[in-house]
Amino acid sequence: MRISSRCILIENNNVLLIYRERDEEKYYVFPGGGIEEYETKEECIKRECKEELGIDVEIKKYVYEIKGKDFIQHFFLVTRINGKVGTGNPEEYDVNRQGGIQIPVFVSIDKLKDLNVVSSTIVYQFLKDYREFGSNLDSISKIIEDY
Repeated sequence: MRISSRCILIENNNVLLIYRERDEEKYYVFPGGGIEEYETKEECIKRECKEELGIDVEIKKYVYEIKGKDFIQHFFLVTRINGKVGTGNPEEYDVNRQGGIQIPVFVSIDKLKDLNVVSSTIVYQFLKDYREFGSNLDSISKIIEDY
């Protein structure tokens, strides 16, 4: 079972995603990665944001848990406190290592539904909650089954 932490970073009505091209597929994912043996899900998202994106983040709220047959994803609403997006560890952008292109991009929340985002369940839930609560998402904390 793969257990990971992912971030939702909203700035100026845009959400940060990772654009990927692998094996002739083009898609987006929320930034993050696998939780290592020695760390908490909160430590993981802070580490992944630094490695993948080059930024330090503050966790505002734990908002979603997505459960599938062979995975669990923890989603955190975060704010950037330091750093420039795209200045992460160069290995994170190494086409040979990753097997394809991996680029952090801000996407208009209004266009999110039109993109090929891995885990459409989270996109649907996020857009619904964003319309209801705005970028604060204070009232959110949901477990979502995605089978």
